[in-house]
Amino acid sequence: MDDHGQNQFQYFSPPPEITALPLYCLDAGAVYSPPGGEYPVSAVRHPVPYHNVARRGRRLPEYQLVLIREGGGTFQGEGIPLNEVTAGTVLILPPRWWHRYIPDPLTGWHEFWVGFDGPVVGQLLHLLDLTAGPLTIPPGPERTEMDQLSERILRVAIRPGVVEHLQLAALIQELLVVVGRGQRGEGGSGSADPRFERARDEMIRGIRGQIRMPRVEERAGCSRATLQRLFRERTGLSPYRYFLSIKVDAVSWVLVNTDRSLKEVAREYGFADEYHLSRVFRDVRGVPPGAWRERRRRNEPGDSP
Repeated sequence: MDDHGQNQFQYFSPPPEITALPLYCLDAGAVYSPPGGEYPVSAVRHPVPYHNVARRGRRLPEYQLVLIREGGGTFQGEGIPLNEVTAGTVLILPPRWWHRYIPDPLTGWHEFWVGFDGPVVGQLLHLLDLTAGPLTIPPGPERTEMDQLSERILRVAIRPGVVEHLQLAALIQELLVVVGRGQRGEGGSGSADPRFERARDEMIRGIRGQIRMPRVEERAGCSRATLQRLFRERTGLSPYRYFLSIKVDAVSWVLVNTDRSLKEVAREYGFADEYHLSRVFRDVRGVPPGAWRERRRRNEPGDSP
């Protein structure tokens, strides 16, 4: 516990039997940043990859979910312009995705975060329609449930053994479900637009081949400009970039969980050859597919570029 009494953060090195799970926790914390104070609070007590969140930005070796409980500030991510964030904002931060955020010096903020990883996380986020960047959860039962789950995660994370790690995995999945439910609620900024949903469904159906944007526009029932705007607002990405990201997510799972060659995977997912797949994969993930497979099978996050 921090000297302030309301600050707590833990970073773990889970044993192999835990990192072999489909989802596992790597860190969790809650910190109050007072108005006008330095950010991050107690920076020297955080591992080096977690520094530089406020100024230069950073790329994490894991997924993180950040909940702004009170106060407000600003957030910027790769492909997402500077945004104001307020109480109830949830930040979804994928591995190796550049981002930065900082509390407002006039208000400060109280934040909770949990870091996690595992081969099913990408698919969970897609199923729940949780995209990289800020999501606003309006006041209501989901906000209350999120606060309760975050407190439970903090209690379990103080000194986790094998049983506690299993609890943390279950609590993180439950928290993701609540966030997904909350951002679909009435008045939520993430309320689903049926045109976006139809376009995304068309992309998912075509994930093993090439995508034709005129076909996506036709299925969505909107113009190219409108489709661009919808995807930028919801995901921070262009439609084609989003399609590549879900294709690479699918390829990532195959690489880690099967012994198929890169040539076979490239053919299965509609790439011209393994060199084309390698270029796209590296552009999205920041590392070549072979290095990704090796690190994930060793359960090593690798260094941030």
